[in-house]
Amino acid sequence: MEKMPEEQIPEGTVNIHLVRHAKSGYNQPEWNDVHTADDILDKEIEIEKIKATAKEIADNTNHDETVAIWASPTGRTLETAKILSTELTQKGVTVRGFEQNYGIDTFEQIGEVRNFNQELFIKFVNGGTINYNGEQIELKKEFTNPRNLTPGAYFQLDEIHNINREYLEKLPLSITKEIDVIEKYKDVTQRIRKILGRLFELRDKKYRIIVITHDALISDFISDYTNGEKTGINPTDMIHLQKYPEGIKVISTHTN
Repeated sequence: MEKMPEEQIPEGTVNIHLVRHAKSGYNQPEWNDVHTADDILDKEIEIEKIKATAKEIADNTNHDETVAIWASPTGRTLETAKILSTELTQKGVTVRGFEQNYGIDTFEQIGEVRNFNQELFIKFVNGGTINYNGEQIELKKEFTNPRNLTPGAYFQLDEIHNINREYLEKLPLSITKEIDVIEKYKDVTQRIRKILGRLFELRDKKYRIIVITHDALISDFISDYTNGEKTGINPTDMIHLQKYPEGIKVISTHTN
């Protein structure tokens, strides 16, 4: 775990952990039932990683804190949250409302990038042929990703919204319409920062809130924390946030 010096950590009543979901097959993109969520790949390996993340949280949780778990409404986030909540409980952490749905509340506001087609996005990043609506479409990387950016940087720099329009006009109109409505990085960032800002205003008791979400919603914090060296985190990894006078900052990271 990478951590800031203790003297730099402010006292506060709210601790927030952002956890990226486990490795997934992306087969349940819209899902609200934690009991039937089943979208994690390589389960034995990923479950051990989730347990390690849970241990990190449990080791830093005090008995006087109210622990709540929020999850994005997808199969991969809900299954991750279910495993993490169960492990926390077994380690003696009281998860609020565990008896009902493992204590997990789902919120669209912490959900995946809106209007996001994972397969199409990756093809724009890497180039190649995609079967789109029954038609084989070739995407040329020299036009779709001329700077050879990683998926994280491609999204963070909104590269998909900056593709040469003359090239896009050669593609089926349905494809150009689909990429035009993908939520932009700045809008994703504003969305997560807005809801976290409200959580940090809670003052009635001590809270530890665990948010199981997606790489895109964590990337801005990681980019700030690493001075732009990283644009995201790996599945099951976590960042710990605190509120400072100058804004929300990462005070520690956990990698598996």
